[in-house]
Amino acid sequence: TEIKKLEEDSDKAEKRLRQQQEQLQNTHSKFNDFLRQSNMEQDAAVRRADIETKAKQEKMQEVKKLNGQILLIEIEKKKNDEQMEQCAEYKTFLDKLTPSQWFKDTLANLLIEDERAAIAADLERQLLEQVNESGEVNDHEEQLLAELNTRVANATAQLTKLVEELEEGDVQHRLDSIDAKSQRVPMYFTNPQQVLDIFQDIEENNLFLIQNCQDLDEQLEGVSQKYQAAQAHMVRTAQRGKQDMEVIMDKIAVEQGKAKQLADRLDRTKQVGAGMSQEQLRAEIEEKVQKILRDTPIPGIGDVTNMDTLGMLTLIEGRLEELHHIILDPANGIDEKFAAGVMKERDRARRHEARTLALQKAALERELRSQQALRRSQGPTEKRVGKPVMWRSRPLDTKKKQATENTDETAVNEDDEFLM
Repeated sequence: TEIKKLEEDSDKAEKRLRQQQEQLQNTHSKFNDFLRQSNMEQDAAVRRADIETKAKQEKMQEVKKLNGQILLIEIEKKKNDEQMEQCAEYKTFLDKLTPSQWFKDTLANLLIEDERAAIAADLERQLLEQVNESGEVNDHEEQLLAELNTRVANATAQLTKLVEELEEGDVQHRLDSIDAKSQRVPMYFTNPQQVLDIFQDIEENNLFLIQNCQDLDEQLEGVSQKYQAAQAHMVRTAQRGKQDMEVIMDKIAVEQGKAKQLADRLDRTKQVGAGMSQEQLRAEIEEKVQKILRDTPIPGIGDVTNMDTLGMLTLIEGRLEELHHIILDPANGIDEKFAAGVMKERDRARRHEARTLALQKAALERELRSQQALRRSQGPTEKRVGKPVMWRSRPLDTKKKQATENTDETAVNEDDEFLM
């Protein structure tokens, strides 16, 4: 029994061992199948990757070729653009050389052709309609031809008038539009010799203008030399006149100063109560005027001893006016700013002299007042005794005052008449 148990146990163990071996063989076969399948898939993936890499390289090569072609196209486009710009500049240059009337005539002809074609199409349509209706051709054809000529003549007149009224820029714009649409605008320059002829004409005109400019330059140089000589002569004359005027103005200023001193002296003598009479003053003025004429001779004037004071003053005034006109005349070449500066300086010197005399006069008056005050202070004191006398007020004596004022005004008027 134990042997049977052992045999049974050994059979069971062998059976389990066979089952395990079978499972191990199945697992090994499955693993081999998996490895084989994996290797197949790996090989397929490698082949597919090689194919894709090769395709990618081919695409890259194609992209490089396309980029090269694009670069060449861009270079060619750039060259074409430069040539287009050069052609446009050349066209603009030729348009400037082309007469403007040719553009208007060309535009008018193109518009007339278009209008003629439109009118012919319209009349042809009408002719077809009439033929379909009546079946007669001859009479209708003659009528339509007459109508065509009439309408074309009217359209030609209207279009010609319209084109003539357009400006040059509008004509160019319309011609460019027509040329862009149908390229029917002809060229004015059909032969290179035309441009050469134009350049030759321009060169001849330039040579003629250059010769004229040279002649004008020579004439201008001669005129400028004459002008400079005349200007130099006028400047010398003006300088001599200016020097004479300065001498006369200096003498006049000196005499004016002396006259002011005499006037101040006369005022002081009037204040003091003693002065010269009108005859003495007139004689002194006459002597001063004669002295001025002796010191400053006037051209064309002879002896002035027998001339009255008014005539001598008239001569002096005329000479001053003549010198003043010489200074103000632009043809003499005297600068107005210089003359104005000289006159301004003279006025400043005169005002300074007047101010000095006024200060001297004021100082003299102050000195007289101080002396009078000093004398009063040093004299005996007047003492009033008793009740002061009350005088009765009396009316103002206007007649006597008016007579005095009239006498003074008469003397002033006589002096003015004498000095004029």
